[in-house]
Amino acid sequence: MKYLFAFCIILMGSLTILAQEDKRSNSNELDERKTLEFGIDVTSALSKFVGNEALEIDAIPFLIRFHNKGGGAFRLGIGGIINRGEFTDLVTGVIRQTSVTSGSLKVGFEKNVYSKEKLSFYYGLDILGFYERDEVTAANFFPIDLIKTINRIGAGPFLGISYSINPRIRLTTEASISIFVEESKTIERINNQEEVVASDSGLSGGVNPPFSLFINARF
Repeated sequence: MKYLFAFCIILMGSLTILAQEDKRSNSNELDERKTLEFGIDVTSALSKFVGNEALEIDAIPFLIRFHNKGGGAFRLGIGGIINRGEFTDLVTGVIRQTSVTSGSLKVGFEKNVYSKEKLSFYYGLDILGFYERDEVTAANFFPIDLIKTINRIGAGPFLGISYSINPRIRLTTEASISIFVEESKTIERINNQEEVVASDSGLSGGVNPPFSLFINARF
């Protein structure tokens, strides 16, 4: 519900403040010159601003596109989280330090399939990669570390909608399906001696509704 509310606010504000009618000839000339485009996921930024939890581990809030004259674009998405914390176990009284580090990357290609005035549809395919390292350290008589790592690589198609506010600025949102090969490992480290306590691998996947709204600018 918060995503829908944020979408409506951003869309109405953008249309009211930035929307303007441009001649199609000027628009086409500008599109031919401006092939580099940067996008940012504003729903994630707004969600964090109003006090929600941090970004999801596999979130990709930044997207770069390199457009060609044929209506296609090569795309590169990046994201990452570094989070450090500390808490006291109420049962044992032990101080525990936490560390979460993650990175996400996707590369792909998209193609416009339908355009009418400011509205257009596009589709494409992404190759995706994610890495996460979650570490908990217990400061007892001797340090005990519990380290979990997750690696995922996969691919999936997507379908997107684009609305051009002006020749430089547009809004986009996408729905996608993805499938991954996933490997996870949990290591316990005591006095600098490591032991693998859990290991798993397999396939995973998901369907991603168009909840993320990107604001994109061409340069």
